[in-house]
Amino acid sequence: MKKFTLVWLFALAINSIQAQPWIKDSLVMGAGQTNDVFYHLGTGLVKTESNQNWVLALSNQGGQKAGIYTNTRNGIMCFNPHKSVTDWATITLADTITANKQYNQDSCWYLGALNAYADGTPFDYGWGSYVGSPSHNVVGDSIYIIRQGTNYIKLRIDSLGGFTKNWTITVGALGLPVPDQTLTFSPATKFAKSNFIYLNIVQAGPPYYFAVVDTSREPANNTWDFVATKYTKLLIAPPVAQNYTGILCNGKVLSTQVNGVPVDVAAANYGTAAYTNTINNIGADWKFFNGTAYEMDDTTNSYLIQSNDGSYYQIRFRANAYAIGTTMIRFEKRKVGFPTAINEVNNLASSIGIYPNPTQNDVMISIDAKEATTAQLQITDMTGKVVFAKNMNIAKGTNVWNMPTTNFANGHYVIALRGENLKASQQFVKQ
Repeated sequence: MKKFTLVWLFALAINSIQAQPWIKDSLVMGAGQTNDVFYHLGTGLVKTESNQNWVLALSNQGGQKAGIYTNTRNGIMCFNPHKSVTDWATITLADTITANKQYNQDSCWYLGALNAYADGTPFDYGWGSYVGSPSHNVVGDSIYIIRQGTNYIKLRIDSLGGFTKNWTITVGALGLPVPDQTLTFSPATKFAKSNFIYLNIVQAGPPYYFAVVDTSREPANNTWDFVATKYTKLLIAPPVAQNYTGILCNGKVLSTQVNGVPVDVAAANYGTAAYTNTINNIGADWKFFNGTAYEMDDTTNSYLIQSNDGSYYQIRFRANAYAIGTTMIRFEKRKVGFPTAINEVNNLASSIGIYPNPTQNDVMISIDAKEATTAQLQITDMTGKVVFAKNMNIAKGTNVWNMPTTNFANGHYVIALRGENLKASQQFVKQ
C-alpha cells in the first residue's frame, strides 16, 4: 500500500497543465546544410556536428536492429553487385554497371542502405545472416562497393558479435594498390550511449592506404529529441532518390502531426493524439516550395512530441530561411503536458500506473481494479512485439507489482492489462 501511495502522489504532482507560452528557437545548419543539429525540446541545442565527416554508420542497437547506413548526404553511393564474400578477390569496378544502388530508409534507424535486400525474416539482415547459438553472431555474406567521390571501396561486413556487439569489417580498394584492412569496432568504448558507430573511410597516398576513423559525432541517445539534417528518400513512383532537408526524430521519441486543426485545439488534445515512433513523421512535410520560396502553415499545422524525458511539447515551424552563408530552420515550441504516471483508459474498469517513468531499472506497476478478476499482463515494444506476458489474479482495489526491466532494450513500451471488465494500458520508457 505504501508503494501505491507513492505512485498516486507522483501522479498528482505531474498532472497535465495548460500549454505554456511559445518559445522561439532556430536550427542553424550552415551553408549547403553541411551541419547536423541535435536538439532537445527541454534543454535546447545539444550539438552541432558536420555531416561531412563520415561514410558508414554501424548500429549500436543490436538484436534485430543491426542497421548499416551510408552517408548519402555526403555524395556516398552504395552499390550491391549481389556477390558473395567468396568473390572478394575477383570483384572489379565493372561490377558497378549491373549492381543495384541502395539507399537508407528514412522511417527508422535500423534499415540502412546495406539492409535493403533483407528477406523480411528475423534471421536475414541484408548484409548477413544470424547463425544462432552458441555465438549468436550475425555473419556477413555480401560484398558492397562504396563510391566516395572518384574513389571506389569494396566492403564486406564480417560479423556482428551477438554478445559483445562488436563489429568487424573489411575494406579494400578498387583500381588502386591499397592493401585490405580488417578492423573491429566496439560500442563499449566511446560509443556506448550513441545510436551508431560512425566511420570515415579515406583513401590517401601514394603510397596508398586507408584511413578508417571512428568518429564520435552523435550525442548520447537520451539527450536529444530530433536532428535537423539532410537525408535521402527513395520515391517509389517514379523510382528516384531525392534529397530533403528536414527533421528526423530520435527513435526513443514519439510524435504526431496535427494538420488542419488550430494549434490551441491540438495542444488541448495532446493526451488523446495518436503518436508514432516513425522517425520521419516530421520530416520535410512542414514546408512547401511555391517556386520562389518556402511556405508553411503555422496556424493549423503543428506537431506534438513526447520528449526523451517524457514531457509533451508542441512545435510549429515559422521559416526555412537561407540567410547569407547559412540555412536556418526557425520554429516555436511550448510544453503542453508533463509525463503522465496514471492513464485512465476505461472508467468502468480501472486505471494503471507506472513509476518511475522513464526508468533505468525496475518499474512498479499499480492497478486499481473495480472488481476481482483474472487478466493477462502484456508488455509490447513499439513495433508490437510482445516482450513479456503473464496471467495475473487481480484483487478488487489496489494491486501493486514490481517488474524488472534490466533485460529490456532501451526504448518505448506499452504495458496492458486485459480481462473481463478490465482494460487498461500505459506507456513507459526504458533508458
